[in-house]
Amino acid sequence: MNCCFAKEGEPTCFTWIGQANTPRLKARYQFQLALVNSITFAILFFCFPALFFTVPALILAVQAVKRFDDGNEEGCNRFVLMSFILNIIGIVVGFLIIFVALVVLFF
Repeated sequence: MNCCFAKEGEPTCFTWIGQANTPRLKARYQFQLALVNSITFAILFFCFPALFFTVPALILAVQAVKRFDDGNEEGCNRFVLMSFILNIIGIVVGFLIIFVALVVLFF
């Protein structure tokens, strides 16, 4: 395995979810999304409460890839869905914190 759990013949990075046409690729996409969100919110924007959602989403995405590799496609789909929901909640929380911080700073 190389970059972001990519197997031989798989793309190493995704730009959008439409490129992921198998459950394993969707799990890898959720992993990359959670990783980028965790780095962005923690380091760039100091939105640490968003990490309560993005870090578990990252762990669930890793588990989804492992489940698919073990032959459990249904478990993979369930973990991808949970990771997706946590990613969305983390993004919303992060943007709300940024919005509130900007309102407090400028008004």
